[in-house]
Amino acid sequence: MIGLTALPLFLACNGPAGLDEKNRMGEPRLEISPSIAAIEVGETIRLSAVLYDARGEVLDVDYPVDWSSSKPGLLLVSETGYATGIAPGSATVTAEGVAFSDRARVSVRRVAPVDSPIPKRPDWRGRR
Repeated sequence: MIGLTALPLFLACNGPAGLDEKNRMGEPRLEISPSIAAIEVGETIRLSAVLYDARGEVLDVDYPVDWSSSKPGLLLVSETGYATGIAPGSATVTAEGVAFSDRARVSVRRVAPVDSPIPKRPDWRGRR
C-alpha cells in the first residue's frame, strides 16, 4: 500500500521506473462507480471512488474524497458515498480529492404504485 505522502511522487513518476512512453496509457484519474445510476425515491445506493494510475491500474491507496450532490433536495450523498433518492429528477454527484475529481449522474424516479386487487366485500345477507 502506498502512503498518501508518497502518492504525488508515485503519480509523477507514473509508477515503477523504466516504463517507456508507449506503455503509458494516459493520466492518473479518479472514477466514480457506477458513473450513471437510476434509483427510486427512498432507495439508497453505494457509490465508490477508485484511483487509477497512468496505466489504468487501480492504486491500492485510501484516497480521501469529499462527496457532494448538485441537488441535495433531490439526492442526498453521505460522506462515505451512499446516495439516497429524495425526490424525482436528476443530480450530479461529485467525488473530489486533493488532486483528482470525478462526477456521476444519478436519476431518481418516483416509486411506482403497487397494483393490489381490492377484495370484494362479502354479501352479509347470504347472497353470492
